Amino acid sequence: MLLTWIIIFLLMLGLLIKSADWFTDSAEKLGEKLNVSQFLIGVVIVAIGTSLPELATSVASVIDKQSEIVVGNVLGSNIVNILLGLGIAAMIAKEAIYMKKNIFSGDYPILIAATALVFFTIMDGKITFLETILFLTGLLIYYQHIKHLHKAHRSENEGKGVFDWGAITKIIFSGVILFLSAKFLVTATVQISELLDIGTSIIAASAIALGTSLPEIMVATVSARKGRYDLAMGNIIGSSVFNIFGVIGISGLFGAILVPAGMISFVMPFAVVAVIIYGVVLLDDKIIPSEGSIMVLLYVLFIVKLLGIV
Repeated sequence: MLLTWIIIFLLMLGLLIKSADWFTDSAEKLGEKLNVSQFLIGVVIVAIGTSLPELATSVASVIDKQSEIVVGNVLGSNIVNILLGLGIAAMIAKEAIYMKKNIFSGDYPILIAATALVFFTIMDGKITFLETILFLTGLLIYYQHIKHLHKAHRSENEGKGVFDWGAITKIIFSGVILFLSAKFLVTATVQISELLDIGTSIIAASAIALGTSLPEIMVATVSARKGRYDLAMGNIIGSSVFNIFGVIGISGLFGAILVPAGMISFVMPFAVVAVIIYGVVLLDDKIIPSEGSIMVLLYVLFIVKLLGIV
């Protein structure tokens, strides 16, 4: 039985990588047609598309009365996005990744605000419906910010953008494949974890978080390999913000979200550290391979401590 799930895991991982490649190519092509920057495409289209597994998993967990999965999934996914996604992207690039977009003008402060909102709302062990409204409000504010960025970018470009229906079709198709492959990948990781007798809350912050974040990691690494650094960085920060505001906000509409003590005492502080590290490494508007290696090692440390290996 364990071998069967391992085989399913590997097959879904291969499909995930290929569909991420299709998604990235189609997103960039659509962005070029619409005169939208790679960063904005990463923040909006790619970020939401690759966050669908987190959203689907979290909504399903609330409906199935397993809401303790939500916060672990979200925080764990953001730790994966920043430390593993950005770290691997930097390592694969084999050279310094330079950011054209200044994340400190709005995107990074919003990520800090989103992380702070989670920090303060989970301290009583749950996220209520009223608190859910705060997350949804944050999502609306964030995309209002994105709308202004888009207008500013369009004003700097001559000519009108045109729809490329072929690219849109490919985005939808590859997005569906991304979602389905990630869904089955998560199922496989959960089954493997259960067979190895790992607790539910730990599964949420480790196996499920890693499984649902694989689309972000694959899109970031594929983008970095092709030199589309702003797309890779935009995807990571946009997905992380959407995970908090969108995934928690939408999931909270289906019922109260319970937060296990372990999420508050260990996973939440580590998520804060990850966000701080994200800002520190990009203070000089670049990230080098050695910094990426350190971030990957920090993620390994997180998993080791979470699983109580040492």
